[in-house]
Amino acid sequence: MERRDWERVSAEAAPAGVGELADEVTRFLRYATGPARARTAARFALSLESTARPELRAALARGREAAVDRGAEWLRRLGSRTPRRHCEILLDHLDGVAFRQLTFPAADFDPRPGIHGLLNGLLNGLLDELPG
Repeated sequence: MERRDWERVSAEAAPAGVGELADEVTRFLRYATGPARARTAARFALSLESTARPELRAALARGREAAVDRGAEWLRRLGSRTPRRHCEILLDHLDGVAFRQLTFPAADFDPRPGIHGLLNGLLNGLLDELPG
């Protein structure tokens, strides 16, 4: 996700539960695929370009690492046994959902049920067997 926006969201008080976190992440994802869609598309384009231009990877990796650091702290506070791993899974999911919404926009876009379900599964240990 876009570092400054993610930092702004994650700098706020940690959500009190899974529902609040799902709401925050949903708001962020709607912003990233709505008003900030050009920037999100540019990040995806840079990610693809980095396969041919490895010098781009370091900056992209730093942005991802900063997002994982901040998101993992929220997940730790909510009881995650493996907050970094869980945050990586969450961010991978968000990237996939964002990519889908950018390329095939749905007028009734509502990522919250999937985000809430994923967070519930992660925080309740239901997805601990996912490969790393």
